[in-house]
Amino acid sequence: IVLTQVSLFAIQVGLYTVIRSWNLRIDGIVGHSMGEVAAVYATGAIDLEQATTVILKRSQILANTEGQGAMLFVALPADELQKRVASYPALNIGAKNAPTGNVVSGDATDIESLNEALAEEGIFTRKIKTTGVAGHSPQLDQAKAKLSKSLIHLKSSATDIPYYSSVTANQKADSFHG
Repeated sequence: IVLTQVSLFAIQVGLYTVIRSWNLRIDGIVGHSMGEVAAVYATGAIDLEQATTVILKRSQILANTEGQGAMLFVALPADELQKRVASYPALNIGAKNAPTGNVVSGDATDIESLNEALAEEGIFTRKIKTTGVAGHSPQLDQAKAKLSKSLIHLKSSATDIPYYSSVTANQKADSFHG
C-alpha cells in the first residue's frame, strides 16, 4: 500500500506540474481519497515537502490495517444499496461514485456474504483489489485519528485556487484543515 499510494501521488503531482507548465488557469481542484493530498498541494495550501510527509504517513498508517477488511463495487443507486447493507452492521457505503455506482467497505466476511446475495439477484458487483484495507469505513477511524495527530504540526497557507470537497462538492474555506 505504501508503494502504491506514494506512486499515485507522484503521478498526480507530475500531471499537475505539466498542466501548470501549459499556463492553463485552474479554476478549482478536487481530490478523492488519497488524491486529496495532491489536490491540496496543487492549491498551494501545503508545499511539496509537507504533501510528501502527509502521503508517507498516511500510507504507513494504512499499511497497519492491511488484512482487516475489503471493498466491493456495486452497480446500484445508494438508497437501494443502503437497504441491503443495513443488514450487515460491519459494512457501510464507503464511496458514492456515480448515480448507480457505489463502493461498500468493511469486514471481509460480510463483503463476501453481500457479494453472494447481490449475485443471486443478478446485480453487477466487482471486488476491489486491495491489500485488505476497508477504505472509507469505520474500520479506519483509529487510523484517521492517528494520522491527524501525527500531522498536527503542519501549517497550511491561504490559496488562490479553490479546493472543493469530493464529499459535498462545496468549496472548502481552509483547503487543508477543513
